[in-house]
Order: sequence, then structure tokens, then C-alpha cells
Amino acid sequence: MRRVGRSREGNSGRRLVFVFNSLSIGGSQTVFLGLVRGAVEAGFDVIVASRGGPMAPSFTAAGARLFTLVTRQGSAASTSSPLVSAAKTAISMLGLIQLARLCRGGNAVLHASQPWPVAIAAQASRLTGAPLIWHAHGTTGVEMPPAWLPTVRRASAAWVGITPEVRDALLALAPAPHTSVLVVPNPLPVLLANNAQPAPQPTGPWIPSVPRVVVVISTLTPNKRAYVEACIAAIRLCASARFPLELRIVGDGPAATALKQSARAAVADRAGLEVTFFGASIDPWRHLSGCDVVVGMGLVALEAAARGYKVVCASSEGVGGHFTVASYALLNGTNFTGRGIQPLSINGLATLIQAALVGALDPELADFVRSAHGTAAIWQWVSLWNCLLNARDD
Repeated sequence: MRRVGRSREGNSGRRLVFVFNSLSIGGSQTVFLGLVRGAVEAGFDVIVASRGGPMAPSFTAAGARLFTLVTRQGSAASTSSPLVSAAKTAISMLGLIQLARLCRGGNAVLHASQPWPVAIAAQASRLTGAPLIWHAHGTTGVEMPPAWLPTVRRASAAWVGITPEVRDALLALAPAPHTSVLVVPNPLPVLLANNAQPAPQPTGPWIPSVPRVVVVISTLTPNKRAYVEACIAAIRLCASARFPLELRIVGDGPAATALKQSARAAVADRAGLEVTFFGASIDPWRHLSGCDVVVGMGLVALEAAARGYKVVCASSEGVGGHFTVASYALLNGTNFTGRGIQPLSINGLATLIQAALVGALDPELADFVRSAHGTAAIWQWVSLWNCLLNARDD
């Protein structure tokens, strides 16, 4: 990752400094990639400050300038060792100085997500006067340690949740009276990048001996292990020699080895079942050739629906059901933020997948999602960034 140089020629001189933990492959990074693309197209000078990671080239290609931010995770007071505590505090101060320098010039907005980036951005905001947006792109983004809340409350110019449910979670933290708490939906970054059109869907009845394809896109972390294992078990219940199924799992993480063992055990005693692991991918959609159903939540569900795939909404938090225009309002307040409607159940998930495999695609869903989460969502963000900068100019 390179250090920040001079602003590109021809931009508006208005700077957005995005702050988050890393550029690893994940949902939050994908959301921010869409925001960066939209901000660059709108003429902002965009800087991404983080610890770096494999998605760095994607952010550079989108037009952002990257900055390696020295950060530490957790609280300096969380250890009993004075030496370790002092070292963490020193690293924190260095990161704060770096971030404050990026905001110099008086014409910048700080845009941060996740607890530690929001906390350090809040301190930089108080030092420089740059307005801060706390962007909670899911309910996990609201889990701010109490010790950090006072600084965040005083510094934040706007708190943004992606749904009314997230907004309510932010309101429960009792922000300062002047703080705006808004709802702005997540954009669809891949659609913004290449204007991808909905995929052609398989038609007709389930033909015996012709495998149907189900795709699960998820990080394979310990907290997602039970969910992915439930997907494997559910597909196992649906598959048979007469009606074969292929399950494609796109993602990687510490639980990958254990999940591959579970998949081997499932395949061993079930004819007609195949499970393939594809690993982490910056563009997971390239693995969806011939896909019949996508299982996922949040940005995965939205992106799959916008691309024209049938979607079963499910996550480690529970099962939401089939994604249709009619179910959007309910799902928008629950599954799209990481909270399920019904407890995760293998039999329940199998029933939903089986019904999706033989059922018809909602013909209006792709256009509906593309309208709600496409370019219109980006321009809501552009309006907010400009509003904060204009208020500061006044």
C-alpha cells in the first residue's frame, strides 16, 4: 500500500477519508468499495486509511488513494502489563497523528465503520474539526465499547444505519442532541462498477440426473461454522441419486478445514451430492455459472437478487425465507442487518432450498433491488457528504 501523495488533478478539492480496520475480503469492505467508486465518480478526493489487505488493488482501481494506518485493536487498558499498555497507547497516538494529517486543509469528511476505526476517527475529528460519519452497515457495527462512546458522541456529525433497525440500535446509544441519525441503504458495488445485467435463469421442471446448483457465499470464520454446516446438512437432505445437487461454498477462513471434513462426511453417505469449496474471492460471482439458488444474507442476498438469482435468506443468526418483492420490507429490517427471523434449522433451511429449486423467480425482484440499492443509494451518500462539507464552509 502506498502513502498519500498530492490530490489528482481536476477533483473538487473536497476530501473523503474512509477509515476501517483492513482491506481483507469481506462484506464491509465490499460495501465501502461501492462507496469509494461512487465518491470518486462524484469528484471527491478519496483516501482510504486502513491496515491494508488483499482488496487494496480493487480500491486503487476504483480511484482511491491508499494510506497504511498504524492501528491497534482493543483498549490499551485491557491488559495488566504496563509495558504492553504503554505500547498500545503509543501506537494509538501515532495512528491518530497520521489520521489528523490526512484531514488537514479544513475541507475533509471522516467516514468510519466498526468500533475501533470510529473511535480513532472521532479523536481525529476533535483535533481537526473534520465532520465524522459513523456508518453502521449492520447491527454488529453498533457494538461500540462503552468507554469509547463519550468521544464518539461528541465528535460525530452524523450516525448512519442501513435500515430502520440499525438506526434504532444507534438511537439506543443516546447520541448527543445535535447528532443526526439517518437511514441510508447499502449500495451494490459490483453493479455500480460494471452495470452487470441479471443472469439468465434455468427454466422448466427439475430434470432427473441433471444437477442443480446451490451457492453459499460466506467467510468461514468460527462464528459462521454452524451456519455453513447447516447449509451442508440441508443440501444433503435435498439431494438424491435421481435429483442430484452441487453445493458451491465461496469463502475462506479458520473454520475451512473443519467444514471440509463435514462436507466429506455428508458426501460419503449421500448419492447425488457434491460439495465444492472455492476459497475467498474478490469477485465471488464468477463462481455462479449455472447457479439455481443462492443462500445468504445482507449484501450477498441483495447482490444475488439484483443479478437475477433466486435467494434463500439465511445467516448464522437465523433463517428469513425466500427473497421476493413482497418480503423485502420484512427482510430489510432483519436479515439484511445480520439478524434472522426464525432460528437456524436444518430441516427448515432444507424446505426453503427445496422450494426455491422448484419454484419460480419473482420477475420483479431484480429491477426492484437494483432501483433501491443502485446508483440512487450512492447519491444519498453524496448528498450527505456535501451537506456536511457545506455546513463546515458556512
